Amino acid sequence: MVFFKYLFILISLNSFASYDAVVRVGKSLKGKVRKVELPQMMTSGVFESLDFKIVEGKNENPINAKDCRYDLCLKAATTFYHLHLAKKYFLDVVKSENVANLKQITIRLDIKNKHHKLGHYAHDNNEPQFNNAKSIPPGKGYAPKGITPWNQEIWFRPSKKIHLNELAGDDIEMAEYSGVLKRFRRQLHMQNLNKFFVNTLRVAEGTASSNIRLLGASLILELSYQNIDGLNKLFSRKWYQLETALVPEIIYHEFAHIALSDRMELTHSSSVNEGVADYFAGQIAQNDELATNIKKYNTFNGKKAKNKKLYRLQFEQTGYANTDFVFGLLWSLESVLGDKVTPGFVYEMSEMLTTQSNIRQDLLQAIEDTCDKVCENGWIDNIAIKKMIHMKRNI
Repeated sequence: MVFFKYLFILISLNSFASYDAVVRVGKSLKGKVRKVELPQMMTSGVFESLDFKIVEGKNENPINAKDCRYDLCLKAATTFYHLHLAKKYFLDVVKSENVANLKQITIRLDIKNKHHKLGHYAHDNNEPQFNNAKSIPPGKGYAPKGITPWNQEIWFRPSKKIHLNELAGDDIEMAEYSGVLKRFRRQLHMQNLNKFFVNTLRVAEGTASSNIRLLGASLILELSYQNIDGLNKLFSRKWYQLETALVPEIIYHEFAHIALSDRMELTHSSSVNEGVADYFAGQIAQNDELATNIKKYNTFNGKKAKNKKLYRLQFEQTGYANTDFVFGLLWSLESVLGDKVTPGFVYEMSEMLTTQSNIRQDLLQAIEDTCDKVCENGWIDNIAIKKMIHMKRNI
């Protein structure tokens, strides 16, 4: 009897415990720190559930709110909260069997190591990583070295302030905010951020890749800039910095990669798989501001874009991945299919894609084939989709 009494107290405490986390408030895209309840916790104050385990760096023990510093607890609570929202979306809305069968996923915060397919982690001194996030495929480990197998993981790198003088060298103009931002915006949809800094600021390839890497899609990156607040800064006047574990859409984006990993591998990025992950990040956020407020930077919806870009074959290359075009295309399917149908349609369509799929042939063919399979009006809806696509961009 006493045991059940204490068990009830423990459950009650866990149910009503609240933690600071970064959330979106209303239609605003600004991140705000708010108290949230985390009922999924298996033990009160410990950031572990049946679905996720939040750890620091290479540690295997979950972070405990009782003895972690505030900034780490904030990132732990934010990722824990939004990852459960993301998983619930894939279970309830798109009915993903793959997500239903997922084992517990380890989420690593403030991990600087690069991923190694055999050793799990590259050596600590091998190009430490900052200001980005990455979904990690499972690995078999390496028994001779005592490296045990691991399941899928999501890594959020620590943020690091990088002074623009370190990147610009002796070019005083390029060390100023306005000079960097002007060139960044002009090239955003043609080059990823790493290529931008290598080519425009003329820094060594190794330096840029160790300090600055693209999160995935340029649209999420631009969103982060457009909504600067005290927690999450892409650019300030002299510094580059991004705390990926505090941006809900980045968290959703990375979980979408895991959810889609049964069809699009986690081994490398492409314009299609990054754009599909962005689409689901926007859907999970349940806020069309992601598509509408930022559409002048979206090369599919961007009729008001400052620097319009038509689809080009060179965008199929990883270094020129036009991921925001894919996002805009998929988001615009709602104008034909409706917002209740489109998420399931896109998930069904993704089964026809792989990491190697391109936009021009594979993505458009997958849309057509999926519509033939599931659209109520069959070829009529397909004609409407094709009309919508060709009115937006001649690809």
